[in-house]
Amino acid sequence: MKTIHHVVDVDADALVVWAALTEPDRMAGWWSTRVEAPPVTAVGTHTAWTFDGDFNPVMETVAFEAPDELVWRCVAGHDPWQDSIFRFRVAAAGERRSRLRFWQEYAVELAMTTTASTTSTGGTTSRACACSA
Repeated sequence: MKTIHHVVDVDADALVVWAALTEPDRMAGWWSTRVEAPPVTAVGTHTAWTFDGDFNPVMETVAFEAPDELVWRCVAGHDPWQDSIFRFRVAAAGERRSRLRFWQEYAVELAMTTTASTTSTGGTTSRACACSA
């Protein structure tokens, strides 16, 4: 299984970053501007991200340990990601600063021609989280 591991230092408190991962109104600020999510994130809930075209992943929350770890499994909306795991860990990294670790564990090998957008705004994840402060 292939894994991508990202580490992003964010100029925001860890609770602000956690909110960007788990609160529907803040989730829309860092990946897609169109998100359908339950008002409270919990194991078993689904979040639907809408982009242009056929890239519209639906993520099921499979682990939730506030305010440190969130794990999703792709259950629909983008066949190459089906059953892939997305793991987020948030930790304080100093005053008003945090570190976000993000792993994407692919369930299947991706073809070299498969591509996906990681942001809808052109900004970085760290900038999006910092703007939510």
